[in-house]
Amino acid sequence: METPLKPCPFCSSNAVFSPVQSEPGKYDWERGRVECVMCDARTGGTLARAVAEAAWNRRPAALALPLAEIEAFVAETRDLVEKVTFDESGRLVAGQWVGGNGGLLGRETLTAADTLRRRLDIIATLIASHHQQEGQ
Repeated sequence: METPLKPCPFCSSNAVFSPVQSEPGKYDWERGRVECVMCDARTGGTLARAVAEAAWNRRPAALALPLAEIEAFVAETRDLVEKVTFDESGRLVAGQWVGGNGGLLGRETLTAADTLRRRLDIIATLIASHHQQEGQ
């Protein structure tokens, strides 16, 4: 029997049970894993369906830190990223240096900073979504 699956805890998209392929064209619908349709989050390994569904639906009771502290942490982290990737001779904009010689930081550092910015944006969006849900 199918258990209703909760949305993905990372991106809030739908999740599906993905069965094991026992042989070409045949699937074992009692074993597999649960996975998000958008962000590739999934339960580990091959599990009995009921175990995979229960593992997916398990959630922590509450945030470990108050939301205000998480927001402050995100803001401080964003400021640090800007300090690392900005100098008076230029600025990184959408992965490209504008102004300055751009030779102060390596490509890997700049790529990592861009990735960190995108992840901070996702966290900020999740926090805003949480605030919106609380207001309803």
